[in-house]
Amino acid sequence: MKLSTVIRQARNGELSAMSSNVKTNEVITDYINLGLIALYKRFPLRTDEAIVTLRTGKTLYRLDGTDEDVSMGAGELYMVTSAFDEVGPIPVNDDSVPFGIFTTSYNVVQIPIAVDGSFVSIMYQTGPDEIIYDEATVDSVDVPLPSSLVDVLLTYIDYRATKSSTPEGSGEPISKYRVFQAACNEAEKLGLVPSDHLTFNTDIKGFA
Repeated sequence: MKLSTVIRQARNGELSAMSSNVKTNEVITDYINLGLIALYKRFPLRTDEAIVTLRTGKTLYRLDGTDEDVSMGAGELYMVTSAFDEVGPIPVNDDSVPFGIFTTSYNVVQIPIAVDGSFVSIMYQTGPDEIIYDEATVDSVDVPLPSSLVDVLLTYIDYRATKSSTPEGSGEPISKYRVFQAACNEAEKLGLVPSDHLTFNTDIKGFA
């Protein structure tokens, strides 16, 4: 769905009582970006892969684009979801399995046992690209969200706009956030979001 459409729907619906002088298109776009982050954190809307080249004596690998032994996509890492080697799946954060991998911080993984030059594929949940508002491109920029979740995004926009427009201590933002949470739960219940069960093809991306 185009950015101009989401802005129009927000103005005609949830933000209809708010002045466009205060809630400008740029401000609404900021709310859209925050809403996308909230939804991408909650649902596996976008995943990417990091290929780790294992080195003897090295157990910690950074998943932030700075580690020369890690090749990864451009998306910001939210959460490691699964891992694989040439044989198959590797347990993640399972203390009962000594041959698994462990997340020592949000962007660092520990691989205790390594064969030099072998590979591990790490699948991770990542976030959306930021949308920059530009009047010249507003009708052509896509909001990276399934149409089935736009209603959920609009409830988040309503929550953010209410939070910024009501006095501190008001219970209205909390009420609006509960509406957003309920919309997320309903989308999940109806199967409107992707499954978090990932598959991996060992014939691609460095595996033979």
